[in-house]
Amino acid sequence: MFKSLIVLAAAAAAFSSAPALAVSGVSIVTGECASVTDAHGCLFQGNVAPLTAPDVPLVYNLFNDTNPAAGLDIAMTYLYKSDDAGFAGTVTGSTSGSWATPDAVSFIAVKAANYFVLYQLAAPATSGNWSTLDIPFNRNPHGLSHIAFFSAPGGTDIGIGPGPGVPEPASWALMIAGFGMVGTALRRRKAVLAA
Repeated sequence: MFKSLIVLAAAAAAFSSAPALAVSGVSIVTGECASVTDAHGCLFQGNVAPLTAPDVPLVYNLFNDTNPAAGLDIAMTYLYKSDDAGFAGTVTGSTSGSWATPDAVSFIAVKAANYFVLYQLAAPATSGNWSTLDIPFNRNPHGLSHIAFFSAPGGTDIGIGPGPGVPEPASWALMIAGFGMVGTALRRRKAVLAA
């Protein structure tokens, strides 16, 4: 019984060292993100599109957990991108220019090559400027692929604070294994004292 508890505890410890959330499709480029509120935004690798858009705040918030200087966690809702059929806004330029949308947006993601930069606007806006200069290039800046537009929940650009502390399954497994070991030790102690 005691050996099985040790094996269970070892398995739980190994499970808890695995990444909490592996999100495919987008990732933050190491060393190229201070905060989405920074003038240079936060550089991601991958594509920002309707299927990957929900992953963007998850990846940023995981990054934020280990980089407190990044500020508050973000929450945002994908609206549309500039190359969607029926896009009602305007985007000018190829490596820099301006954008305008019929809706107020709180975040924009400028996509070029295999990268995009996520910016949080100082206040919700219906127009602004953009550039691909924050995306890595050798000699010439990359031409724009598209701009994705996001609103914050409730239409504000205020980030959300950290959520309530909910233990991960690995934490629960370690806690239960620990209680089991303590219970086993107490039971054995009672048996030794009774003899």
